[in-house]
Amino acid sequence: MRTTVVTSGKGGVGKTNTSVNLAVCAAQAGSRVLLLDGDVGMGNADMILGIKPKADLSSLARPGVTVDDLIVRHESGLDLIAGGNGVESLLALEATGLERFLSEIAALDGRYDEVFVDTGAGIGHHVVRMLAVAERVFLVCTPDPTSIMDAYVTCKVHFSVPGAAPVWVIVNSAKSASEGEAVFRNLDTVCTKFLSRSLSLAGIVRFDERLRESVVKRCPVVLSAPNSDAARDFRAILPAIESGRPSKPRGGFADLLASAFGLRKAS
Repeated sequence: MRTTVVTSGKGGVGKTNTSVNLAVCAAQAGSRVLLLDGDVGMGNADMILGIKPKADLSSLARPGVTVDDLIVRHESGLDLIAGGNGVESLLALEATGLERFLSEIAALDGRYDEVFVDTGAGIGHHVVRMLAVAERVFLVCTPDPTSIMDAYVTCKVHFSVPGAAPVWVIVNSAKSASEGEAVFRNLDTVCTKFLSRSLSLAGIVRFDERLRESVVKRCPVVLSAPNSDAARDFRAILPAIESGRPSKPRGGFADLLASAFGLRKAS
């Protein structure tokens, strides 16, 4: 099982849309895929997918709830776990409840080929902790100068952690492939010069009005408009998902969540 954390330096750059569409593409390609909406309190992956979860991650704090109660199967074949709003209920777990929670989450480790975690935007402590234990990071930005600057700050914080996972950049809403490549080169140059870490380009998603329309339709663009520029660009990122396999596993899914929410230190 490979865990990919999808993040962004700021909101409004299409991070969740990217997470959802990549997860759908991977499921369509035959992988067993789990998408976790890790934007706790503000997650909307379920809305983009057009499904209504009856439970979310925080529901595991309730007696009798199992991890299977959280999982919702989408028509594309991917499974979704919504983040929900109740982080406090997880943080308040006593030892017995905490072990049950982690045991339930650990049961997912052998069930999926790919796990995509859609984080909140920015560098809040939950996000930073997820990045610290991620096997691979996909960083979404746009050609907007503020987005590029915030992406650099995210890289700076991420790479300050020893053993930080490599970062793959996805440039969203580019006017053209050449503009997207220029944005990536600029960001990579700055990171190489000031952080001594290089980045990899996962792909470029061109601006496409049908991507916005897909949100209104509550159906990912790779399904609602499969021949659109955006859908083609998302599918073109699949090789990066495969070639970007981590060389060193960082533990299981339970370790990532435990670290993200401060439930215990990641192993």
